Amino acid sequence: MKHGFSCVQCGSKNSLELDHIIPFSLGGDTTEENLRTLCKNCNIKKSNKI
Repeated sequence: MKHGFSCVQCGSKNSLELDHIIPFSLGGDTTEENLRTLCKNCNIKKSNKI
């Protein structure tokens, strides 16, 4: 993965998850270009937002 093993928002290395930049529920795909690494907290804060 191009972002390595840290959250692209806060830099945390704990509780990492793959996040869809354009949410899957809003038509985003699962290509590498639409994925990034976020920690659980940043992913929860993002929710369904772009």
